[in-house]
Amino acid sequence: MRWASCWRRGPRDDGYYSFVDRRKNLLVLDTGKNVAPEPIEDEFATSARVDQIMVVGDDEKFIAAIVVPNFEQLQEWADEEGVDLPDDQQAVVNDERVREWVAEDVDRINEDLGKSERIKEFRLAPEEWTAENDALTPSLKKKRRIIRSRHEDLINDIYGRGDAETGAAAEAATDD
Repeated sequence: MRWASCWRRGPRDDGYYSFVDRRKNLLVLDTGKNVAPEPIEDEFATSARVDQIMVVGDDEKFIAAIVVPNFEQLQEWADEEGVDLPDDQQAVVNDERVREWVAEDVDRINEDLGKSERIKEFRLAPEEWTAENDALTPSLKKKRRIIRSRHEDLINDIYGRGDAETGAAAEAATDD
C-alpha cells in the first residue's frame, strides 16, 4: 500500500492502528519526539476564546503556538468585566489582560494533552487567517509555511531569538 506511507500510524488500545496525521505535517522536536500538530489544534475547536491556532515547534525544545483570539467573545468578556480594550487589534493582542484571558483556555486544554504535546508558550496574532489573505487554502486548510513566515517575529520571540532576525522577518512579511 504505497499511499499509506505518507501517513503516520499510531497504535490503538485494541491492537489496531489508526492514521494520526500526515507525515509532512509532523513536528520533530529537537529531542527527536514526533508531534502531530492537527490533533492539538483540534482540541481548540470548541474553545470560545481561541478562534484559530497553529502549533509550531519543529527542531525546537518545546511546542508553542500562534493564536488568533476570538475577538467577538473577547469584546463580550471586556464589556461584562468593564475592561476597556483599545480599538486597534494589534494593541488588543499586546494587552496582557487579553493574553491572560486566552491563557486560561490554553492551560485548560493542556491538561488533556501529553507532556510533549502541551503548548508551553504562545503569542497572539491580530489578523484572522482566511483564503482571501492567502493564509488558508480554498478548502480552509492552513498554509503553514505562509502563516509561519508572516508570524516569524512572534515565533522568534517565543524561542528567544535575536531582534535582527525579528526585524528582517517583519520586513519580509510586509513586502508581500
